[in-house]
Amino acid sequence: NTAELLESFPDDNNASNNVATVTLVFERPEGIDLAIEKSALSANPLVGDEVVFTVLVANKSDSEAGIVSNIQVSDVLGRDRGFIYVSHLADQGDYDAADGIWEIPTLLRNQEATLEITVRVPLEGIFTNTATILRSSPRDSEDRLDNNEASVNVRVNLPTEADPGFIFNQFSPNGDGTNDFLTIRDIGNFANSSLQIFNRYGNAVFEARNMLEDRVWDGTWKNEEAPDGTYYYILDLGDGSEIRKGWIQLIR
Repeated sequence: NTAELLESFPDDNNASNNVATVTLVFERPEGIDLAIEKSALSANPLVGDEVVFTVLVANKSDSEAGIVSNIQVSDVLGRDRGFIYVSHLADQGDYDAADGIWEIPTLLRNQEATLEITVRVPLEGIFTNTATILRSSPRDSEDRLDNNEASVNVRVNLPTEADPGFIFNQFSPNGDGTNDFLTIRDIGNFANSSLQIFNRYGNAVFEARNMLEDRVWDGTWKNEEAPDGTYYYILDLGDGSEIRKGWIQLIR
């Protein structure tokens, strides 16, 4: 950085000391390491379903003083990429769906930040969504840049006629008359059926036996609305077939 005297009155008769320069050498701190991870729920949806992407950024720096700030992450969506933005939830910072930029102010060492983005998939095919760390201060060490990008593939299929006993594992009990119930195809054909649904803490939120109607659960628990999120089910059709286990996504 240089400063120079350009003009004075009266004129300066000694030009030899009219310029001064200082040079600063900045060294990248050692052991700085930001890592990004990405997952999708569900990775195999049907056309028109919703998918929830989860982006996790973690500060894995070695140094006790490894505070990283001014973090910028890119996660660009759009119909041309196979995804239509619905909503998002960030536990830190702000995400701008228009340009796909997530700004995280600061992460302390061993601290994490999570962004959930809900999208709708309008087209059949295999689509890739990528999240990339664009910048941070300080930047990652040169040997630790390989974990600054993460991708997940989503295979979108056309809906097909389901077999009896098929459980449609996404529903939105919001009272709009569309997909308001968890549905099991032709469950009334199975005389000794049973269904158990658990939340992520292992608490049973719904149980039923000998179900007659395809619409089996309205998304309530203890006479109140169960919170949106992922639930897990155990379905026994009672016909001697293998007990079925899987997940359910409740969307409000």
